[in-house]
Amino acid sequence: MKVQTLIMMLLLPWFVHAEPQFYGSRVAGLALMGAESQDDLQLIPLHAGDLLTSENVRAAMQALYDTGRYNSVEVDAQPAPNGGTNLTFIVRLHYYFATFRLEPAQLLERSLSTYSRLPLGEKFSESTVQRIVDETKDLLKSEGYFEATITPHYDYDDANHLVSVTLKTEPGPRARIANIKLHGGEQTFPPEELLHAMKIDPGDDFSSTKLEQGVGNVRAKFTGLGFLNTRVNVEQSYSNSAHTVDLNVTAEPGQFTLVETRGYNISTKTLRQLVPVFEEGAVDPDLVEEGRVGIDRYMRQEGYFEAEVSSEMIEAPLDNAIQINYTITPGVRHRIEEVRVVGNRVFTTDEIRNRIRVRKGALFNRGLFSPEIQEDDVRTIEAIYRNAGYEGTTVVGAYDETNHVLTITLQIEEGKQLAIDLVAFVGNEAIGEQELRNTIGFREGDIYKPPAVDQARAAITQLYYSRGYPDVRVEPLVNRIQTNNGMGVTFQVTEGDPYKVGRIMITGNTLTRDKIIRRNGRLYEGMPYNPEVLLESQQRLYSTGLFNRVEIVPLQQNLPGIRNLLVQVEDAAPILLTYGLGYQEFERVRGTVEVSHSNLFGLDRSISLRLRGSQKERLVQTTFHEPWLFNHPLDGFASFFVEHTERPFFTANRIDFSLQTLKRFSPVQNLLFTASYQTVNLQDIRENPFAQRFPEERGIIQIARLGASFIRDRRNDPINPSTGTFYTTTFQVANRALGSEVDFTSLFNQSSFYSPAPKGVLATSVRMGWNHPYGPTEQLPITERYFAGGSTSLRGFGLDRAGTGNALAIVNVEYRAPLPIFPIGGIGGALFYDTGNAFGKLTTIHFSEFTHTAGFGLRYQTPIGPVRLDFGFNLKPRTENGQTEPRLHVFFTLGNPF
Repeated sequence: MKVQTLIMMLLLPWFVHAEPQFYGSRVAGLALMGAESQDDLQLIPLHAGDLLTSENVRAAMQALYDTGRYNSVEVDAQPAPNGGTNLTFIVRLHYYFATFRLEPAQLLERSLSTYSRLPLGEKFSESTVQRIVDETKDLLKSEGYFEATITPHYDYDDANHLVSVTLKTEPGPRARIANIKLHGGEQTFPPEELLHAMKIDPGDDFSSTKLEQGVGNVRAKFTGLGFLNTRVNVEQSYSNSAHTVDLNVTAEPGQFTLVETRGYNISTKTLRQLVPVFEEGAVDPDLVEEGRVGIDRYMRQEGYFEAEVSSEMIEAPLDNAIQINYTITPGVRHRIEEVRVVGNRVFTTDEIRNRIRVRKGALFNRGLFSPEIQEDDVRTIEAIYRNAGYEGTTVVGAYDETNHVLTITLQIEEGKQLAIDLVAFVGNEAIGEQELRNTIGFREGDIYKPPAVDQARAAITQLYYSRGYPDVRVEPLVNRIQTNNGMGVTFQVTEGDPYKVGRIMITGNTLTRDKIIRRNGRLYEGMPYNPEVLLESQQRLYSTGLFNRVEIVPLQQNLPGIRNLLVQVEDAAPILLTYGLGYQEFERVRGTVEVSHSNLFGLDRSISLRLRGSQKERLVQTTFHEPWLFNHPLDGFASFFVEHTERPFFTANRIDFSLQTLKRFSPVQNLLFTASYQTVNLQDIRENPFAQRFPEERGIIQIARLGASFIRDRRNDPINPSTGTFYTTTFQVANRALGSEVDFTSLFNQSSFYSPAPKGVLATSVRMGWNHPYGPTEQLPITERYFAGGSTSLRGFGLDRAGTGNALAIVNVEYRAPLPIFPIGGIGGALFYDTGNAFGKLTTIHFSEFTHTAGFGLRYQTPIGPVRLDFGFNLKPRTENGQTEPRLHVFFTLGNPF
């Protein structure tokens, strides 16, 4: 604004000097040129009939500047036909930053927006652009483009007053590493070893990121030997003529530090966690004392409650070394016999014990206790009561010792709940008190609970957001009412101004069409401006997978009651190539390659080609996905695959074409309709001596079917769930009227349940299936039957070897828990029981024919699911024709069994 005032001061004398005949005349008329409307004329302190002076012209210009909408204001004066002066204020609206692009974009590893804060939605200024240019030049230099020049180009969108900035770059040659010289550290490591640790060689492209990693590698080598304050400095020398960089590396090892314990052995790994000199990279008395306190606390947690810990520092300046000794007198180790909770009536003892850290001893575990932990538990219990509304609750922790055995006592004196006697609202004008009362979830007479008040504050805020009050502030005030010893809750509301969404402007999309962004973002002109809705819209756009970056910001226009939105996106690369290796007990090693295009024609449509192969299977599959079928919120899929499968008891070649429609009722409930046509060529059918025998058909069979599946998934994690449920029910019908050679119906249901168990998760799965041939079809092809046995069904049997038939009944129960005894994290174990089988038909299902498997397994958690090693024991091996089933099967595979 100071710059604008200076401009006015410079222009106004010119105006008066250039048009001296207008000075002192009367204003005949006023006009505004360049604005979106004439409404702002009402804001200026100048009216028809006023005497024209330098003061009121300056005030009029200032009033227009104060709206925040104009970048420049000029005044034109013309004589009016009937006398006086007509004034025209010529304004130029502000423009706002829409998007920034770097060309060529591949000069940097990531998008420009990930390196620098871009002023999207802010007022356009060339000084801001210059800041971005300077920052980008530094980024390019860090990637070896020392001679890069950047010229900003502007694309003005006059309709929306937006500016898109393209940073056109002439990068010049990329610098390469020429010579690397290393000094220092020779007494500890040979220079060749340090240079090898840097992983940078002459001839490599220069990269600051890679150089920083190399410096970190060198520093880590010294730190690993106990050197603190290690410094690694790199001097860069760039040659303009050769386009090369020489690196001069100086390594200063710092001070060698040795930390030891005496009187009690603590592992080096644990000692580094307890003594902060390693984390801080320095040694001083305060850090040494902090380490002593940490060791003392550790000893108490290990059961040495009478331990004494002292410290000393021995310096050797000539050797640039220091030794820190911690002398530990552990005393007698104690065992925690019992943790008693006394005085509790509101919460059960188990509920309290599950929330505290103090633990009694168990097998191979002496328990967990220290005065500090007990004090934390005291505060935890008091917080539990306070959140339940029991004001004045006090907890006292104590312990008794007998023959080095401790009994911990947590004595609770429960407070009492207080009623809410007053609920009041102050400052609310846009929303009535009754509506606010209906929102908060409590009323006079209810028990006062602090979490309920916090939830009420959030609910009121969300209600105002939904009405377009983005700047609302809600402050709850709680006080004790002395007259009746109740609680009063008053919500102080500062509403702010209401806003609606104005124009929605989309920028940055070079592949995806605007209508896809609008459809998935679900933002509409005229809706209340709600910050939470903007965040949800941003999340929905991210979830499409079409964008690397999404920002939704209001333009800084200061319009009354309106906020125009800028939706700035960066398209993700639509073509993706993925590949992987897997292992399955029957197929052994198998490989997968998939190439997909996720944004066909910029319409969020996708197509993929997948190849999978192993010794037992070859698959070629292509799938097309339409996310908005017939302009309705339906997912459409068209899939075609060719497969060669060798199962334990048959070999088949299949060609399948299917159409699917998915209706999403909610994030957890979906309905899927399927129509498919399949050609199966059955070959080499073999018999399972332990399963019922059926007359088999060989050759080519045509199967056409319609089906529907209902899926409800409430698991907290679909890869490794710990709570929730999963249900799926599928019904299919194949009929000759559809072109099928066999007639049958199929009904399948799987229900899985996951619930917390002591120190782990209890997972249960129930699977039921029934295939029913009808009409002229007496027996189904073997490919349409159920099979039991393998790593995901009955783990006491090999793949498909438990049984086969038209009916299925399988129950799995598994207890999963982490195993902290292993030195590496992510290791877990499982105990399981599997029962059931596949049967000839529904009427032949008998519990006496169920198989029974028990076993155990190990799990290692990975981002794509657990690597699983299971040992399944067949508890009732069957004998047929002198053959007895094996008792043990071992499975090594990826993913949970259910």
